Amino acid sequence: MPVQFDASYPSLQVDLVFPAPIGTVDVTDYVISAETFIGRQRETGRYDASASFELDNWDGRFTPGQTAGVYSSGGVSFVRPRVGVRVRATWNSITYSLWRGYGASWRDVWDLEGRDTRSVISCVGPASILASWDGQPVAPVGDGELSGARVSRILTAASAAPFGTSIATGNVALQATDLAGNGTSQIADVVDAEGGAFWYDADGVAVFEDRASLVTNSRSNTSQVTFSAASVYFRDAVPVSGDDMIFNDVTFGREGGVPQRVTDSASIGLYGPIALSRSRLPAINDVDMLAAAEFNLARYKDPERRIESFTIDPVNAASLMWPHALGRRIRDRVTISATPARSGITWSGGAFVEGIAHSIRQNVWSTTFSFSSASAFDPFATSVFDTGVFDTAVFYF
Repeated sequence: MPVQFDASYPSLQVDLVFPAPIGTVDVTDYVISAETFIGRQRETGRYDASASFELDNWDGRFTPGQTAGVYSSGGVSFVRPRVGVRVRATWNSITYSLWRGYGASWRDVWDLEGRDTRSVISCVGPASILASWDGQPVAPVGDGELSGARVSRILTAASAAPFGTSIATGNVALQATDLAGNGTSQIADVVDAEGGAFWYDADGVAVFEDRASLVTNSRSNTSQVTFSAASVYFRDAVPVSGDDMIFNDVTFGREGGVPQRVTDSASIGLYGPIALSRSRLPAINDVDMLAAAEFNLARYKDPERRIESFTIDPVNAASLMWPHALGRRIRDRVTISATPARSGITWSGGAFVEGIAHSIRQNVWSTTFSFSSASAFDPFATSVFDTGVFDTAVFYF
């Protein structure tokens, strides 16, 4: 049966956005379950988004090809891939955006007798537009422009910002581009050159942040919430410490430049050489590549015990927890304190939100966060002096 919640839950709204003349349709009354995800599971990956919705399809309205169906017009069915999908939730008179993207596929599911028909929509985020676009060569443009302008240029060329943008200026000057190649790869090269981040947020807005954003942005330099047994409590914490996040031999190189390699002999002596390499980046100056290499070495040369993820069940403390389940955003800084009852060994520290997942079904709504450690940024928590430029090198790194 479709999901129903009592007053201790937020009100859910799931919209399908069909082309004209159908338009936007609220299908919440048909939702049996929903799974949404924005972000990444670990800080070395790329941000993405996905979702899945199970809908009650008793009258066949969500079955593709129904030319006389509810969502058809002029003998044409609009139940097809790339239909827009938007998810929101309202709690305490505040409406939060949770996910925005597109339906990628529709799948009918029947029981053995065919009396219970459901439709499953698998969805992708706006990043899928970039991933499917391969730019053709043009006359080189943008020589000397900063990284933010380059991101905007790529998004415009790919028509990959359907819901708007929030683009930082950036710090790194870039070589000219002919805009050739895959859109995701082009953006990734700019992000690596800058040392920043790019993702699509819960509103579907394309966001680019520069290398200093985790220090200068208020949501990232100040803890937004403390997760602990005494406050916003959680379950299924995943504390980890492993060599998968150790890099002690780091090289960053630009197109036509001299690769900038830095190493840490103490780390190599303990764990052996573990390389991280980025090459042919579009930066103009080698000094920017050296800064990126030095910062990544400082951040990853030693293993660190961290909380990789955990889940909260907001209904257990509704007034306290729902604003965080619904309102936390990518790269928010949070504080985590975890003490297993048996060992009594406490882990406590800062973290950045890297991923947000919602799992929704009848009288169940859980939110899972994935995190990266904030310890490398702790020295800058009380001052942003070091985000400036000293002589020709970025002193922050």
